[in-house]
Amino acid sequence: MFFRKGRCTTTRYNYDKYKSVLPQWGPYSKKYMGISHVVDKDHKKGIRFDCVVHPTIANSNVPVPNVTVPSNYHPWNAKPDLSFYEYRYDLEWKDRVYADVSFLKLTENASVIRVEYHNNTELSQNCMLNYFCSLEYPSLQRSRVGLPKHHVCIDACDYTEFEYKNSRPWDEQNPDGLKKGEFLDPSFLNGRGLGDRIDASHVPQLHFLPFGAEAGDRVLYRFDVSKPFADAVLTIRYRCPRPKGNTAFRLAGAVQASITFGADTALHTANVEIGAVSAGSQTLEFISEGGAGVELDCLILTEKEDAGSIVFDTTPYNNLPEIQEKGQTIYYRYPEIDQIYGLRVFSDHIRRRRIETGCLEDAMISRLSNPDITFDDVTEPFTRSFSRKHSDDGFYSNTIIHSIFIEPHKTHVEYAVVFTGSCPDISAEECEALYQKRLKETPALDFSAHGKQFEFSNRLLRSTLLVNTVYPIYRHGSYIIHHTPGKRWDSLYTWDSGFIGLGLLESEPKLAEYILDTYLSDEENPDFAFLHHGSPVPVQSYLYLELLNRTNDKTSLYTYYDRARLYYEYLAGRAHHSTTARFKSGLTSTYDLFYNSSGMDDYPAQVYTHQHALERSVAPAISSSQVIRFAKILRMIALHCGREQDVAVYDADIARITKGLQDYSWDEDCGYFSYVVHNEQGEPTGILRNEQGENLNKGFDGVYPLVAGVCTEHQKNILLEHLKSTKNLFSKVGLSAVDMSSSYFQDNGYWNGSVWFSHQWFFFKTMLDLGETDFAFKIADTALRSWKREVDASYNCFEMLNIATGRGGWFHQFGGLSAPINIWANAYYKKGTVTAGLDTWIAKRDFAPDYSGCSIDFEYHGNGHYSIIVVLSDDEKKHYQASLNGEPVAYKERFKGVLEFTFDKNCKGGNLSVW
Repeated sequence: MFFRKGRCTTTRYNYDKYKSVLPQWGPYSKKYMGISHVVDKDHKKGIRFDCVVHPTIANSNVPVPNVTVPSNYHPWNAKPDLSFYEYRYDLEWKDRVYADVSFLKLTENASVIRVEYHNNTELSQNCMLNYFCSLEYPSLQRSRVGLPKHHVCIDACDYTEFEYKNSRPWDEQNPDGLKKGEFLDPSFLNGRGLGDRIDASHVPQLHFLPFGAEAGDRVLYRFDVSKPFADAVLTIRYRCPRPKGNTAFRLAGAVQASITFGADTALHTANVEIGAVSAGSQTLEFISEGGAGVELDCLILTEKEDAGSIVFDTTPYNNLPEIQEKGQTIYYRYPEIDQIYGLRVFSDHIRRRRIETGCLEDAMISRLSNPDITFDDVTEPFTRSFSRKHSDDGFYSNTIIHSIFIEPHKTHVEYAVVFTGSCPDISAEECEALYQKRLKETPALDFSAHGKQFEFSNRLLRSTLLVNTVYPIYRHGSYIIHHTPGKRWDSLYTWDSGFIGLGLLESEPKLAEYILDTYLSDEENPDFAFLHHGSPVPVQSYLYLELLNRTNDKTSLYTYYDRARLYYEYLAGRAHHSTTARFKSGLTSTYDLFYNSSGMDDYPAQVYTHQHALERSVAPAISSSQVIRFAKILRMIALHCGREQDVAVYDADIARITKGLQDYSWDEDCGYFSYVVHNEQGEPTGILRNEQGENLNKGFDGVYPLVAGVCTEHQKNILLEHLKSTKNLFSKVGLSAVDMSSSYFQDNGYWNGSVWFSHQWFFFKTMLDLGETDFAFKIADTALRSWKREVDASYNCFEMLNIATGRGGWFHQFGGLSAPINIWANAYYKKGTVTAGLDTWIAKRDFAPDYSGCSIDFEYHGNGHYSIIVVLSDDEKKHYQASLNGEPVAYKERFKGVLEFTFDKNCKGGNLSVW
């Protein structure tokens, strides 16, 4: 050890943590772009106020800014704290007529909206500006109950014990931040019910039945009765998930009885007479005797004579406000919240409309772009050939600014203030001054001279990462603000969020830490070892390492160690009843959790696995490789945070899983590691091949043991050859997920036939572990140039690039898995950046104020040549010298100020100084 150890303590997940890094006002809508306000500060209701901003040309077809489909706007710039963000709105493509829409924090309760129109044509333009204000709930409707005065009401999810007779692999690793058995449904009281709605289609062999369908399914409640009941009745609200067959339960505890739930998919109530119930602590247990299955909503204890007064109703939320207009300001008082919201504009050319729908696309676009009073019924079709649309319940208050006339090659600016409480007193001049201030405060990318060409395409990606935030997302009883890979995905996402964190680390470490905190669990949470949705690729472990490597005082970050270790213990097959290590080969598999082990949806070996129902038989190479690398990361951290006793466990896991890969997965004939097939006893029986005998794992998964660092020299050389070969994996736009020479390569798949940037980041980091600096740069440079070409052309940040065309595809405002673009740009072009492989621990790093030198303390935990990249000032007059532990050391200067150091495996670290 070269450096002083820290001390490890543990903290639990903090629901309030976002308040220190994310404001109440921000780009949080899941529907339309604009600015939103988080209404409920206790996170329990998930209510959001939206102000949608839609600039348009009069009598045109410029779409409203729907965040889920291409709609003419592009995230353009953003400050990490979201006190400023901006999107470019194309009114006439490309760059002929457009509007830059900016949002500026004014106070905690108010934001300024600035819209600057640009007319770059030879014609005058007649423009308009629509503001749409609405109150949004987590669902369109809710269930309520009317109760007698004397009652006890128990949410079915507030159980003490819950058990399926036939246990699920995810019983203690529930997806989507849910409790075991919990599901979200607005027709249930409190918006949630108890049963089994987790999609088990990825494990059809297990034949899971609904809760209650198997005899022995049970749920136990403990509750307090403050006032005794003389003659009580228990009312149970429920539904049957299947349309035929009854379900019988035996009741124990406060009552000894039986109850039969009838078969009906609609919500109903059933009653059980209990008799006298004394005050104090009570228990009630439901034990299934079998049947069709049941979903429970709530249990209500009342006097028998009051049972008939229990009334349930399911109604839409009342989001119709009381509206008050005072000149240029409009106020909204909504019936179910305390806050008053308002919008003030700075124009006299105002009209107001009421739009009674929750979907702005129900409106005829020609009506939204015409302010005339005869067009006020915006959902009315122009002919009887079309029907009026009403997609969703909801209400928008529409403020129109019309008669915005702009001469050729001129600009025009409109201002507004959106607020809660009282309207701020601010002038248009002060709004402009605030804009200039916020713009100046927003960090520039400030790349070196050689990297300037990549600033625009990287800025758009950085902006996309920052504004791809949504509220509300449910997490274990509360709602959170969540960074989503794209606003098309109204959900959590495990492996995407890891990359979002890595990308945001380039802008604001606190945001990266917030994401890490969100996705880790703790020992006191019985429902999940980590926050899971989608492919269980543990990118959070790499995020944790990168945060540590970029932080000199690591004390506070060490508090995440135990929570990260819990995540690891699950993937290693030990914690929370994990089934990942069920094979006798020593290999792991996550197919019990999700259909996608690697994030590569249409990866050929995975597709074949599902087509032939082999989910419980195969072990991909990536799953085991990720566990090994996770263990190596935690091993490094353990040595520095006072948890040396954990090292032996990691070493044993690494040895066991490495042996499995070497003994069963390597295919010498094709030079890739393989999906390993097992029999019912968990014994390895061979390699997954197609009917023609071809190994189906010729692609990224087959190379992953290289990332784990467990290859022989022979295997390493073969896999490097595959990665570098333009016949195998290196396409004209970057690394292909599937070997292009294989029989199953496609030219228009999702992953198969495309270049994504996420897995390429792992290979880039691995190249630094191997001292392959030239190939590391080739990966990064090819990606940066391919990305630049697409973004420059379309202003879109797509999910991936098609190999055949080089063009972007699928969702157009995608941040998550494209985040490595920002990482690579900084790795070569941002002063003050240190980049190392996965086996290197950066204990401390300090730079001169002008970046003319640095001091880096590091350790190496691998067993080969390895490299570190340091970016300093690109002053052409500067000639750098370097030393390692006081002795001169050589380097390669990729560009001016970009120094690449490569060290022998015997060099285990020390102090690297550059001056």
